Amino acid sequence: MSQTQQIIITGLPRSGTSYLCILLHLLKNSIAINEPREMFKRLNQQAIPWAVKDLYTQLEQDILTGKPIENKLHQDQLVEDTVNAGKHALYQPHIENKKILLATKNTLGYLARLEQLHQVLPQALIIACIRHPADTIASWKTSFAHLKNATVEDFVVGSLHDPFISTWQHEHLQTIADEPNQAKRRALLWSYLAEILYKNRHILLLLKYEHTVCQPQDTLETIWQTLGNKLPLSFQNNSPTASHIRQKRSVLNEEDWQAINLYCKKTAAYFAYDKLD
Repeated sequence: MSQTQQIIITGLPRSGTSYLCILLHLLKNSIAINEPREMFKRLNQQAIPWAVKDLYTQLEQDILTGKPIENKLHQDQLVEDTVNAGKHALYQPHIENKKILLATKNTLGYLARLEQLHQVLPQALIIACIRHPADTIASWKTSFAHLKNATVEDFVVGSLHDPFISTWQHEHLQTIADEPNQAKRRALLWSYLAEILYKNRHILLLLKYEHTVCQPQDTLETIWQTLGNKLPLSFQNNSPTASHIRQKRSVLNEEDWQAINLYCKKTAAYFAYDKLD
């Protein structure tokens, strides 16, 4: 019987998912794979993505037998910001025994298939990250084109034309696609993705970006306790040090703020983001 603890990391893009991967890498016998390229194909193969379970099994076998695996690296280190640096490369994780923690991270693809992933990997801990809508959208404006423009037709998994999404998802994506105003599309997209998290909150461990970066050790402790581990955290070298909340709100204009207050207010309140200015 496998001793591997499986973790699925998802959340809104630019909400600290890559940073969480780095935190997990600080733990002994812990491997977090940032956006495995093969996962996109496996998510798109069938309505219930059983091939994802097979990939976890394959990764576990490769790690335990010392075979190099692929991860998103920059100068041999796990990438914290996928916009500015990093490429997929092979490396060999260091493990001390067969009791490993194995996480994979994907944002939009995993969000689109949350219920199905829970069905495929019922023992896996699903961790979802969220961030204040203003800071998320500000980051989108300065990152990838599909986020900056909220072009939901272009998503690799969970797009407007994805045959495996629900009617509810399709209707929301169609509303976003039909909106001609870019600022409104981004706000509608944030609300839609946050709504997915709220609908699935019973199967998630939700982490807020603002807490994760300021209190990383407390975040790891929460994950550890949720997994049912009674022993103290064991780090490879040093324990994590607190970072700071990054903000780019200067890129938001009046149109952005109006859209955020119009479309994000209700959903943001679900996560105690009550102040949207």
